Amino acid sequence: MNRAIVASVCLVALAIAAIGYYVLPRTAAEDAAVASVNGEPVAMATLERAMRGQRAAVIEYFRKKGLATVDKRFWHTRFGGEAPIDVLKNRALQAVVKERVELALAKSIGLIADTSDEDLMREKAEENERRAKAVRNGEPIYGPAKLDTGMFMAYYFSNLTIRLKDKLAQTKLAATDEQLRSYYDSIKELRFKREDTLDFALVSVSYLGEDGSGASGKKRQAQEALTAIRERIVRDEDLDAAVADIRKEYPDLEAVVARRTFSPDNARTYARYEPALFQALTSQPADRPVSEAIDESSNGSLAVFRVLDRREGGYDRFEDRAENVRNLYIDQAFEAYVDALVREADVQIDEERYAKATIE
Repeated sequence: MNRAIVASVCLVALAIAAIGYYVLPRTAAEDAAVASVNGEPVAMATLERAMRGQRAAVIEYFRKKGLATVDKRFWHTRFGGEAPIDVLKNRALQAVVKERVELALAKSIGLIADTSDEDLMREKAEENERRAKAVRNGEPIYGPAKLDTGMFMAYYFSNLTIRLKDKLAQTKLAATDEQLRSYYDSIKELRFKREDTLDFALVSVSYLGEDGSGASGKKRQAQEALTAIRERIVRDEDLDAAVADIRKEYPDLEAVVARRTFSPDNARTYARYEPALFQALTSQPADRPVSEAIDESSNGSLAVFRVLDRREGGYDRFEDRAENVRNLYIDQAFEAYVDALVREADVQIDEERYAKATIE
């Protein structure tokens, strides 16, 4: 899947956050500059639409802190020293600054000729005409047949970011083989580590009733039985003997012992059919051979395992993942480069007009 298609597929998700972000100013008040970025004016309409784009995230920010109830007074009430309206304006302005910086960067390296709202709306009209023509000719398009302003801006900036990365990867962000190998070493634990191979003994106790449902009241008994088994396994007692004793104590329960192997070759099968066990196997510390209790709801059983042998999985080789490493390197280098430009940007705010910005 090429980069242009990736950008188009991402269109719908990106559009939700971007709807209403940029439109041409409609009134003198909306047209008035509330700020400037490196000398380029930011209209009130642009800031307020950015505020609407950040609205949900700011509400969630205060909800997570447990400080706020969203009502008519919410935006102008201070919670823990912060007023939501101030947080909203700041986030919106930062978003606008980043967009303006990216536009200016694209212009400076010859990707676009203009950075004005008028030019962006001309691009929108051309894109919608292209889509309409494709529909008339029975050709495939990605996303809706006609883009509103928010959808277009999401589509436009997604594609612009890809073009910026491709261009800068050949110039300012060009990476040497040595740099890529060093970056690979810094991320291989997170990105390229192969699963260890584990030989393990698994004890599972079913809590399903005869009808195959889990509503039989057996789960409490299964929990008691598994706890007793785990305690004996932790003490390094014989596993089969421990299970045999539990079967006698809980004759109505089905306790099964299985010797199994987990490896990179069958990891996907575990992840698909036994997700709880997969999570436990991949997160089990190397210095702890016995797992905690696992509730595998996919088959209605509680389980515990003991690792019998562990063989390190190693890492995917740099040579096999070089293109992926390069893309990841460019992604982080681009973000760092743009962030630096944002920090260095000359942002001037008309405080009087800025104070009047609202989403109400």
